[in-house]
Amino acid sequence: MKQERINFSIILRIALSLVPIFFGMPTVAVVLCAYNIAMTITLIGPVTTLVSSLCAVCFSMFFCGLIAPGGELQGLYNALEAVLMGLGAGTIFVKRESFYKGVWISSGAYLVVSYINVMQESHKVGMSVAQFLTEAPFQSISVQISAMLSEMKLDETAIISVIELIKSTTIMIIPSMLIISSVLIGYAVMWFVKNSLNKLPIKEKIDHSFATIRMPKVMAVFMILSLVLSFVIKNEEAGFVLINVFAVLASLGFFSGMSVVDFYLRKKIKNIFGRLCIHLAIYFFSAFITGIIPFANIFIVYTLMGATDAFVNIRRLKKNAEETPKEEEEVHEEE
Repeated sequence: MKQERINFSIILRIALSLVPIFFGMPTVAVVLCAYNIAMTITLIGPVTTLVSSLCAVCFSMFFCGLIAPGGELQGLYNALEAVLMGLGAGTIFVKRESFYKGVWISSGAYLVVSYINVMQESHKVGMSVAQFLTEAPFQSISVQISAMLSEMKLDETAIISVIELIKSTTIMIIPSMLIISSVLIGYAVMWFVKNSLNKLPIKEKIDHSFATIRMPKVMAVFMILSLVLSFVIKNEEAGFVLINVFAVLASLGFFSGMSVVDFYLRKKIKNIFGRLCIHLAIYFFSAFITGIIPFANIFIVYTLMGATDAFVNIRRLKKNAEETPKEEEEVHEEE
């Protein structure tokens, strides 16, 4: 059994990872801290990980306490999110288990802690979780739009009614939004750790690439069914569940579609920053022409592409070795 040596640099990295808290970016701080904890348990060991986790709790509570009176509790929640995600991701890499298993474990840990945090805050002001997450933003938007329309001497009734409709729809899909955001954060932690480990001189590389994400066929079927049934079934509670199921599965379809685009971009553009710029350009171009061609919305296009790939297998992924194209092999080598 190797002897672990705890040095100041490990504690310093934990402290630095939580600095974004001071800039109003707690989620970034949580992801960076979880990354450091996952790397610690993977490369050093459990004793150092325990020390790092305790330091994360102390630093997070201290930093949040400096920002706002009584902020220590929020700091505790931030630290718990980071520690549990880091431990989940790190354990997966130590055991060399499935990348996606790590994503689900990390996402689940983040979702549970963040939901408890929001639920506690919402109960303090006598609101539901959905109301708490939407009331302040939409109230601010309504005030700004009302002031703008007042200066322009325009009727604000129609605009306000549209805002209220958007607000009620947003409240309806809050559960799916919480799940989707948790999965994205869990994936980010796993992806950063995977990339860092694959750069080290280790024999067994971790096999995962964003360009090979593919929506399972059964999920594509459930996505279509949930959308159709949400219009057919008149029961309000059932419709609520179906809309949230559709939102979660459609998001998976969206990222699967983006993965298809990224797969073919890699043939010409090897640099990740260059591909990211292309994705952003596609997004802004879609936003520009959506007013002219509604179905050009990038979310719709990518979701349909991801669902189509589930049935047609556009990239010919998961074929046997003889049928696998060279492009797919190059993707794995690059990652």
